[in-house]
Amino acid sequence: MIPNINKSFVRLNYSYNVPKEWLDFFYLTQTKKNILMCCKYSTFSLSASKLSGKKILFFKESRNDEEFSRRWELNYEILDN
Repeated sequence: MIPNINKSFVRLNYSYNVPKEWLDFFYLTQTKKNILMCCKYSTFSLSASKLSGKKILFFKESRNDEEFSRRWELNYEILDN
């Protein structure tokens, strides 16, 4: 683990009437670059990538590449540890 990680929190503003339960999904669709899916399967991440057209990144161990690309037809990249 890295002992000294510099981080800062950015307040995210939105001018839409988005219900609290949907804020995570809303912010995923508003990404500037890519969506990182850290868990094995996240319909929020996958759907946000499909709707926004942004590339989704995931770890090699967490996905079956062939099944994943066939089902979702997304722009994706596999991250290798």
